[in-house]
Amino acid sequence: MLTLTPLLLVFPLAGFVILGLFGRLLPRVVVSTIGCGVIFLAFLVALGNFFALGSATSAGQMVSNEQIQWNWVTAGGLQIPFGLLVDHLSAIMMLVVTGVGLLIHVYSIGYMSEERPVAFARFFSFMNLFIFMMSLLVLANTFLFLLVGWAGVGLASFLLIGFWYTRPSAVAAAQKAFVINVIGDFGLMLAIFLMVGKFNTLNYSGTIFPHNGAAFSAGEMTTTAIALLLLVAAAAKSAQLPLHVWLPDAMEGPTPVSALIHAATMVTAGVYLVARSHVIFENAPIATIVLAVMGGASAFYAATSALFQYDIKRVLAYSTMSQLGYMFMGESVGADSAAIFHLMTHAFFKALLFMAAGGVIHALHGEQDMRKMGGLRSRLPITYWSFIVGGLALAGIIPFAGFWSKDAILSAILAQAQTQQSVGLYVLWLVGLVTAFLTGLYIFRLIFTVFHGEPRARFDHVHEVGTPMTAPMVILLVLATVGGFIGTPFADAFSAYLKPATTVFQDHLGGQSFATEIAAILVALAVGLAGIALAWRRYGRQPALFTTNTNPVYLLLAHAYYLDPLFNAAIAQPVLMLGRGLNTVIERWTLDGGSLGVAHVVNWLSRSLRRTETGYARNYALAIAFGAIVIVGAYIVAMSR
Repeated sequence: MLTLTPLLLVFPLAGFVILGLFGRLLPRVVVSTIGCGVIFLAFLVALGNFFALGSATSAGQMVSNEQIQWNWVTAGGLQIPFGLLVDHLSAIMMLVVTGVGLLIHVYSIGYMSEERPVAFARFFSFMNLFIFMMSLLVLANTFLFLLVGWAGVGLASFLLIGFWYTRPSAVAAAQKAFVINVIGDFGLMLAIFLMVGKFNTLNYSGTIFPHNGAAFSAGEMTTTAIALLLLVAAAAKSAQLPLHVWLPDAMEGPTPVSALIHAATMVTAGVYLVARSHVIFENAPIATIVLAVMGGASAFYAATSALFQYDIKRVLAYSTMSQLGYMFMGESVGADSAAIFHLMTHAFFKALLFMAAGGVIHALHGEQDMRKMGGLRSRLPITYWSFIVGGLALAGIIPFAGFWSKDAILSAILAQAQTQQSVGLYVLWLVGLVTAFLTGLYIFRLIFTVFHGEPRARFDHVHEVGTPMTAPMVILLVLATVGGFIGTPFADAFSAYLKPATTVFQDHLGGQSFATEIAAILVALAVGLAGIALAWRRYGRQPALFTTNTNPVYLLLAHAYYLDPLFNAAIAQPVLMLGRGLNTVIERWTLDGGSLGVAHVVNWLSRSLRRTETGYARNYALAIAFGAIVIVGAYIVAMSR
């Protein structure tokens, strides 16, 4: 089955090319069949790889499969092949990318049904491109081709966020996402340059990731620099502080795009990069500390920022940033398996939440302001229960999927804190608990505001969305409910599967007592329930009232700490001013001015010399005589010396 791995790239690429070239000529049913069909075929291949690796590992055989397609670069001793790496980490990632991606593609058939045929085909073409680039990023066997997929995902997100290109806000959001992600691309490029200098290779296998990290010296400066530059790339792609500002604005794209970015592609790339590079981070303690601080700060910042948002998709956007912070927190203590587990469960319930949000928006004819909603529970029952299940999973309530994966991360952090007697790790664990409380509060504030109480605006013909949209929601509802049982602390099949590919924190409390582990689980569960209870008391028991609030804390959180305008004033505007200044001084005055100056001089000389061409023989004879006199005079002067 592993020999079919190249088809994981071929299928979505073929869909992109076919729909891009001929989609406008095809009926909608053919476009949707091709767009969804190629992803379904890729999912079958990914499923086959997943089981093939699992059975091989159980039999004590190979634990990975690297397929070299051709040698891309040969320069002296440097060789960079193009190949595909199928190991347990990439197998799980590809299941998420193609599986959840397929459900989002199917959902898009209904959501984008009102688009013009040309736009409908263009949308599915770009979606296929997104899956292709993410697959290349995950399957690449070298950092060079990971970079190609990395930049390609940024391009695909730019095309899809700005899909409605007639809206200035969508174009601005697409540009913002592209620029911020280019910063991450640059960080990854610099890390690659350092890797070439240190290892003379970019292959994962071989000298970069040898067994036991033998090629690294713990804390060595170059290794630390590589890890920090990888963090720049991860922060930009996964929207972590301080490179997070593009993510809330990315909600300008169609809702299926938001679901794809937040659940199956794009933002998960940073978590994958850190997990793939775990050997580097294990030997760069400074970078690991930065990773922990970045993850914890991002989780708390995004959770507090989500508390007073009124755009239904913007709440979910900050939620994604917060949950990604959890994943980075787990990776900072070596619990890569727990982070990837949370990545998978998050894909289930976050795709579900975005689809449910899309159902609300679709039913209300494009309205996204929660202050104009309310009382939708009876009119949108499937959407309502999708939100309930997704919200419980997000808040980490047992037995839903998010409970098990979030608990794995928090337990790993607590275990490391107890083992190392680290105050910093205890603080990180407390940040995780506070964020869990805030998560339950903001997600059920959304649910109670949108679905409970009385309608706050009148919308005609409000009804449940059709089967192409509800069917994927129902599947994800089931996965968000039971998908976490493969990684419980009592039977952790997920970590066992992932163990050959990355670091695994199997004993959640590092051998601590069972009672301590149960207590930690109950504490995490209690804070999530407390958040939900507070949301019910404030928004569920009585109609939500939205009045002007001038409280400075409220304004600070509602405006996400004003970081976006601050960055715009402190970074974007100075860069624009510098660019305009350089354009004026160098481009206009120096380069353009210099070339235009030469042209003016030549033009003046030609005009002046043209006057000597009179056409009269006497003038030419006089000029010859004058020249002869000058020559004779010069000769006489020379001879006299």
